[in-house]
Amino acid sequence: MSGLSPARRGAGRAPGEPGIYYKGTRNYLRIVPRDTIQAAAILKTMKADGCTKAAVANDKDTYGIGLAALLVLQRSQYGIPITSTTGLDPKQPNYTALYNKIKGLKPDAIFLGTIIDNNGSQLVKDKVAVLGPNSGVKLIGPDGMNVNDLPTSKDAGSTAEGMYLTTAGLRPDQLEAGGGAAVYTGSSSTPS
Repeated sequence: MSGLSPARRGAGRAPGEPGIYYKGTRNYLRIVPRDTIQAAAILKTMKADGCTKAAVANDKDTYGIGLAALLVLQRSQYGIPITSTTGLDPKQPNYTALYNKIKGLKPDAIFLGTIIDNNGSQLVKDKVAVLGPNSGVKLIGPDGMNVNDLPTSKDAGSTAEGMYLTTAGLRPDQLEAGGGAAVYTGSSSTPS
């Protein structure tokens, strides 16, 4: 039996991984890049966008903690000081206190290590309410926040405009054999 993982994070985190998946013949395939690559891409984007210091928040879940820790670990390679790392409670009704604390540190970027289902829309709305639009202090989310309807959802709405979101994969123009035809462009309600 083969194991195919479209989004398995950091093989090697559980005892015996990834070797436990190899019983004679290799039977485990991970089809997304490691989180170290996603963290590096986030930091590289921050640097290219002129960010000089960033705040990092995570949802205290394995995914969020892992990505946040990788940003902190790799920050010196990209010259992006991290002003704060904060764990947040996904069940909070709002995050204005978190963002008011971060505001005092004057970051020009905030990374949210979370998924959309852990109150991601509220995190986006409250960031904009306290720190202004994403054209100023940049808001960056990982692939766990990258859902097609975030900018148009009743939850985040226009507050997600200008937010950076990562995707573990190739750019549409790099897809071969018509793969780009299945990419949602955001310009209509159907893939183009």
